[in-house]
Formats: sequence, C-alpha cells, structure tokens
Amino acid sequence: MTFSILKQSLVAKILLVLIPLVTISEVLVFTYQGWKHYDKGIKQQTKNLEEMLQLQSVVFATPIWEYDDPEIEDLMDRIMLLPAVESITIYDINGEVTKNRGPINSEPSIPGFRASRDIVLMTGTKTQFLGRLQITVNDNEVIESLKEYLWFNGLILFTLMVALIVSLVFTIRKFISLPLHLLQLSIRSARSGEQRTEVSWKSNDELGVVVNAYNEMLGAQEAAENELRMHQENLEYQIEQRTADLKKSRDDLSDAKETAEAATRAKSDFLANMSHEIRTPMNAIMGMTHLALQTELTSKQEDYLNKVHNSANSLLGIINDILDFSKIEAGKLDMESVEFHLDEVLDNTTNLIAAKANEKELELLIQLPTDIPRLLIGDPLRLGQVLINLANNAVKFTERGEVIIAINMTERTKEKITLQFTIKDTGIGMTQEQIGKLFQEFSQADTSTTRKFGGTGLGLTISKRLVEMMGGDIRVESQAGEGSSFIFLATFGLQVQRKEVQRAFVEELSGLRVLVVDDNETSRQIFQEILESFSFDITLAYTGVKALEALTSASAPFELVIMDWKMPGMDGMETSRQILNHLNLPQIPKIIMCTSYGKEELIHQAKEIGLDAFLMKPVNPSVMLDTILETFGKAPADTTIKQRKDSNEIESLDQIRGAQILLVEDNEINQQIARELLEGAGFFVEIANNGKEGTEMVDGKHDVVLMDIQMPVMDGYTATQVIRNQPEFKNLPILAMTANAMVIDRENVLAAGMNAHITKPIDPHQLFSTLAQWIRPGERKIPDHFTSAAKPAKNIEQPLPETMPGLQIATGLTRVGGNQKTYLDILKMFQKNQRQAIQEVQEALQSQEIEQAIRLAHTLKGVAGNIGAMELHEAAKELESDIKENGINISETVFSKTQTELEQVISSIEEFFPVPDKNQVQKKAAAAAPVDLTKVTSLLEELKDLLEDNDTDALDILEVLQEQLQGTEADSVLKKIEDSINGFQFKEALEQIEDLKSKIE
Repeated sequence: MTFSILKQSLVAKILLVLIPLVTISEVLVFTYQGWKHYDKGIKQQTKNLEEMLQLQSVVFATPIWEYDDPEIEDLMDRIMLLPAVESITIYDINGEVTKNRGPINSEPSIPGFRASRDIVLMTGTKTQFLGRLQITVNDNEVIESLKEYLWFNGLILFTLMVALIVSLVFTIRKFISLPLHLLQLSIRSARSGEQRTEVSWKSNDELGVVVNAYNEMLGAQEAAENELRMHQENLEYQIEQRTADLKKSRDDLSDAKETAEAATRAKSDFLANMSHEIRTPMNAIMGMTHLALQTELTSKQEDYLNKVHNSANSLLGIINDILDFSKIEAGKLDMESVEFHLDEVLDNTTNLIAAKANEKELELLIQLPTDIPRLLIGDPLRLGQVLINLANNAVKFTERGEVIIAINMTERTKEKITLQFTIKDTGIGMTQEQIGKLFQEFSQADTSTTRKFGGTGLGLTISKRLVEMMGGDIRVESQAGEGSSFIFLATFGLQVQRKEVQRAFVEELSGLRVLVVDDNETSRQIFQEILESFSFDITLAYTGVKALEALTSASAPFELVIMDWKMPGMDGMETSRQILNHLNLPQIPKIIMCTSYGKEELIHQAKEIGLDAFLMKPVNPSVMLDTILETFGKAPADTTIKQRKDSNEIESLDQIRGAQILLVEDNEINQQIARELLEGAGFFVEIANNGKEGTEMVDGKHDVVLMDIQMPVMDGYTATQVIRNQPEFKNLPILAMTANAMVIDRENVLAAGMNAHITKPIDPHQLFSTLAQWIRPGERKIPDHFTSAAKPAKNIEQPLPETMPGLQIATGLTRVGGNQKTYLDILKMFQKNQRQAIQEVQEALQSQEIEQAIRLAHTLKGVAGNIGAMELHEAAKELESDIKENGINISETVFSKTQTELEQVISSIEEFFPVPDKNQVQKKAAAAAPVDLTKVTSLLEELKDLLEDNDTDALDILEVLQEQLQGTEADSVLKKIEDSINGFQFKEALEQIEDLKSKIE
C-alpha cells in the first residue's frame, strides 16, 4: 500500500519536501544531544582527575619522605591500572623527574586532561614540600559512554521518523490525494463527453472550497453551453449578413485605395521633380566648394568653405530623404552604419545654429569630456538631424542666457558605447501639461508658441523616432520660466581608436599656466575641464578687472590667456589691450580670443591689437588644442578633422588597391572618366562596351563589376541576371552605375541582383566609399603606374577658363577628380562623338526604333552631366522622358531645346579647341621642314611604351607625332591610332604603329 501511495505524484512531491526537513531536524537534535553528552563526560573526567590528584598527593607524601622506593613504585603501578590514566610522573623539589610511568611530557588528547599537584608533608605545624605529582588521563571512557548513548537515542529517533513518515503518507492520502483523485475522474469524464458528475466531498477546508467551486463551474459551463446552442441556431443568418457587409466594405476600400494610390503617385512625382530641381544647384554649390577646398586658403576662408560644404551636405541629406519618402511612408526608413567622427557632427550642428544664437546674444556651449571616444560607427546624418532640431528649438525659445549641448558616456563595452546627449537652455520652459503634448504630430506645447515662434510641430516627433532607431529614448525636464533640458540616449559602435597626432606635442606643454577669463560660469567650467585634461595649470577670472589683478599678483607668470570677448564692464578686447600695452609683466602671455559666430569686425580688431589666435564659440576640445599648439609652434601639419577624414578614406582604399574591376559601360566619355578615376586610385580596370560583352568577359579574377543600366545589345539588368545564373558568380559584387536616382531605380537595381547603386554624374567619394564597402580587403599587386613616382605634370598649352557658355567647368572637373588633362580629353571626345547626337535620335524615331532613341537620349544625358553641361543634361533628361511617354510623338519644344543646348556646348568646345582650316593645314604641310626620322623614331618608342601600359598619356605623344608627320602619308594611320586610343583599344593601336613605321620608311 505504501508503494502505491508513493507512486502518486502529489504524495511524492510532499514527501520529497517533508522527509528532508524531518531528517535534518532529527540529525540536528541527535547531534546536539550527543554533543551535550560528550561535554558532560569531559567535565566529569576532569573532576575525577582533580580528585585523584588530591588523594594521591597525600598518599605519596609518606613514602617519598621515607625514601621508600618499593612503596612508591607499587603506588604508581596501581594508579596505571586505572583505565583512564595514560601517564604518571613525580618531580623532585628541583623540578627533575624522579619517577615516571607512561610517556613523559606528551600532550594529552584533550586540553585539561593533564594536571599536577604539590606533594607536601605535614610535620606538626610545619609543611614540608617534597616534590610534585603529575597525572595525564584520556577520554576513552567518555567515548565509550558516548557511543552507547548515541546508539540508543539514534534508534529511538529513527523509529519516530519512520512513524512520522507513515503518518504523513496516510494523512496526505486521505485528506489531499483522495479528493484530488475524485476531481481528476470528474474532469476526465467531462472532457471525454460523458455525463458530468459533481464531486461529493464534505469538508470546509481549502480542498472543500475547491471542490465546491468546481461543482459551481460545472453548472455555469452547462448554462453557457445551452446559451451557445441558442446562438448557433442564428449563426448562419449572421454570417450571411456579415459577408454582405464585408463585400460592400471591400469594394469601398478598393475605391479608396485606388484614390489614395493616385494621390500618392502624384505626390511622389511632385516631390521627385522638386528634389531634382534642388539637386541641380546643390551640385554646383558642393562642386565649387569641394574644388575651392583643394586650393591654398587662409584659415578663415577654409573655415567658411567647410561650413558651406557641411551645410550643403546637410541640405543634400534632406533632399535624399525627400527622394526616399516612399520608404518612410512604408515604414522602411533604415539607419546607416558608417564610420564617423563625433566632432564633425557637433561642428556641423553648431555651424548651423550659431548664427541664430549670436543674433540673440546667447552663449552656445558644448560640454564634451575628453575621455569620450570620437571615432564612432552609426548614422551621423540622423544624429545631426536630432541635435540640430533640439538645439534649434532651444535657441528659438530662449531670449537670454545660454544653450548647452552636453555629452556624457553612460555605458561602454569593447564594441559599443551609449552616449547621453543633453540640450539644456535657459528659455521659457514648460508646464507639466505642456510637456504632455510633446512628441505628437503637428503639435506644439502651446498653440500660442506657433504664432510667436513658428514651426510645424513635426520636429520632436521625427527626433523621437530617430532616437528610438538609434537604440535609445528621449525625455524632457522643464519648469515654466526656468528653461528646459531635452535628454536622449543613443548607442553607437566603436571604431579602432587611433591616437591623435597632437597628443605627442601636449607633453611638451604640460603644466602650462593658463588664465581663463569669461563671465559665464558654465563656459568657465567647460574651459577648465578641457584645459585640465591637457595637464595645464588653470586659474579662473570672471571679469576683465579680475583678470588684470590675477596677472599682476601671480607668483609665477601666466603663459596663456583664454579671453572671452563680451563681458560686463571691461570687455575682452580692452582687457587684452591692457595686458599687451599697459601692464608691467615679466612675461607677456599669449592671448587667444573667444567669441561667437560671425564677428568679422572683432577678428579684424584682434589682429590689429596683436592677439595670437581666435576661437569661435562653442569651442571644440580638438580645435582648442590645435589652436594652442599652433600658437606655441607645436602643431603638426595634419591635425584637422578634414585631414583625419581624408586619412580614414585613404586607409580604406589602401586595403583594396590592386583590385580587378570590370567596367561595363557603352559610352566612351563615361568609360574614360571612370577609368581615369579608378586607375588613378590604384585599381586594374577592364572595359566592356555593353552588357553582352560584360557577361563574356567576367571571370574569377574580377573583384567587382561596375554595371551601367541602359546599353545597346544587352542592358545592365539582363546582364546581371545572366551573370547571377552562373553559380561561381553568385556572390560577385555587382554595382549599378546609372543617372537614374529615384527610389524605384534603386529598388529595381536590388531586385535585379545587384548589390548597390552609384548615381551618375559620378561622385568620386561615393564611388570609392561604395567600392571599399563591397571589395574584399587583402594584399594585392598594385599597378605600376600607381606605385611609380608621379610623372611631372605636363604644361597645358591652353589653360581652362573660369566659365564657358553651357559648361559648369567646376562640376566637370569634380567628376574627374580635378584632373584638367583628363577633362580636356573628355571635352575633345564629346566634341567628336556627340556632335550629331540629336540627328541620331531623330533618325531612330523616324525608323520607329524607340528603344534606340531612348538609349541615345540617355547617353547624351549622362555624358553631358559628366562634362558639367548641366543645362544640356536637364534638356536631354526631359527629352528621354518625353520619348518614353510619347514615343515618336514627342514635343517639338523639348527637341528644339535639347538641340539648342547641344549646339551651345559644341560651340564652346570648338571655341576652346578650334578646328583648323584644311587649306591652311595643307599649306603648312607643304612648307614644313623635312621629317626628322630620329625624333619620330624616338617618339614612336615612347608611344609604344605608353600603349603597352594602357596609358592615355599616349595622346600627348601622338599630338607631337601628328605635328611632325603633318601632310605625309602617315596622317591617315595617325588618325586610326587616335581613334583606337580614344576607344581604349590599346592593342589595336600597338598593331597600327607597325603600319605607321612602314609608311614612314
């Protein structure tokens, strides 16, 4: 019976809990009783030992006094017969052992089991000391007694435990298992569909309550089933009625969907056209600033141009967001994960809002601890968007005081970092009710603020969404009239942290005594934190007068003064003038003036006074360090953010140089631009003239394929599918290069199996960054033309003008990385190959070859963009769209406009490269001196070497040969060689050289 009970899971579980508890309790009781018994025995043994010593010390006194050795020996033997005695020793009056039984001086088994007593003899009224008696006993008797005690008590406890377990089993069986078993049987019966039976259990305990509740549930369930049967009788009718309603709703929804899609398409077309119109002047702005930044500039000019360029980049990012509106509306907005420098984001943010802060005379400050890593991985555009939005709001709602952007590190691992950004102002603040309305679309804290300050109310909503996508959250702390703090967290990846070049020079200035003069407490605190991180010795002053007092009373001279401009009383300019001209100081410190954005007249005054440097607020720690190092002549040449960025880009290219690139492109000018850029960056380039050639040329040696989309014979989509159908090229990176930049174009590119999308006109930075993303890094052979020393630049006989009608020369130069020689070659090719482009489009339309006409217009559009003929680019784009939409019935206005723009570009190029009159050429040839065969032979060898290296500089040698051989039979062969080089057919050109030699000989 016990075994069957134990098989019940509930019984077993209860016993598994109770048995260990009972066992542990009994073991504890058993142990305690044993210890008490043992302790009692030890105490008794100790008492016995004392009593024995007291008795025996008296017994031994007489024999020892009488020197009765036999009696002493007999007494000792009788004591040793006692079971507990281990040893007995007698010492004389000098402490020497005279008699002994057992081990001498051995440690007793238990402390306190050895004792001694003096042996004395009473003679009359005198006490005679005879020696000392020592006895050692053991605990054998105690142990034996303990064993008997434990055995007896253990048997009793075990019996009690068994009885308790049996009692528990019986109780659980009767009062718990049985009612639960009855419940189980009833549930099984109900589940199997049999008649439900209530459980009969007369008890008021907890199980009784459960059983009663179960019985009530059975009744309720039966009632519910009866009600359900009533509903089921009408269900068919209800379904028919609902089906009819659903069909009507579906029809209404379909109509609404079609209306919404039409509206969305209209909005999409409008936004695409609008963004396109904005991109055209943006290309000019960015191109011109990029080119200007490559020239020698003053620090002020470079600062202005960098700010223009950064602002243009931000605007371009917004334009790109407009192009991606379909993704945003579909919930497909993605965050980038790229390497960026935190200082660049902060600089861009402050550049955009500093002017507004300056207009209100607000202090704009950045609080960025120097121990926070600057090289991060994330989306700098989205981070900047949030910071700009929040900081703009802070400036907008603040009339006096300061706006602080503070960054703190909250968490850091080996690969990631979480930063807390706080944008704090001293503005109008908000009530709790107003705070509750934040982060809602088209809503501001108070409708009155919309009238006073403007705004759509979308900024905070967008910021909240972006912060959440960066792995953080955003909150606000504010009180009406006391300012606001917007706080958000964002998580970023960490780049490999490279040591800044400047740090090597900071040690030389360690301990530099610096006086910081600023009336704003927060600004002083920020300056102090930055400068102390450089191990400088800092003193603070909050007015110009206090600064003069600190300088004149200093025990050691100050070496540097960081001077704010606008202070109450004596401003920074007057204070600096006093320091430089009127104080009798043993050492005149260097002075760096700090002020807000755009104080051009102050900079001029500072230079007149003789200040050493100028810093714009808010001050970036890195910029401050650069300025101080430069002031003391310690700054290296490459310390700017721009140079760090360039260094990062060069480093990424260094990892992929030597890669084999297959360029699939039908247009010669586009071929040359891409080839010049790629070979100039250290890549090997092969060219296929259409998609079919590309599919035939692709092989295992190529690291990446650059694929044009619209090409004759086979387009880029089809070519990509052919390549992807070959298993060995399944993972080969294929990057689209096309002038189509809409979202749908990018989606089509990805759907066709390509990996990425590069927009034409080609942006070198975008091209190289995309290549770095998709080409596998590794050690490769670098082209000889890249590793060899750069050739001296050839003098350009006719320098490029600043402007040419129909041509944006700066934009065209940007497309070829600033290489004027390459740009001139491309203009010549355009003059030769595109002169009849419009006539060719007309002929294709007359032959009803619509696809051919579209391709020709598309080619003209792309080539025009590459040479900077942006008006022609736009006209050709409109022409291409018109042909796609109307076929042969195109607008005469569009056609005429494109023809006019093309003629303007051709006319400008011909004016720059005039076509010589044939009669004049013949006369010149007739009067020409005899051919110098030695020089011609030398030129031919040089030309051959360049052609073997696939170097387009061969065209320069060819021009000299054409001058030398003008009017001879070699003219026709030279023209063929020129055509081969322009078409990058270097092998054919080498073969034609042999024909040229025969003509000369």
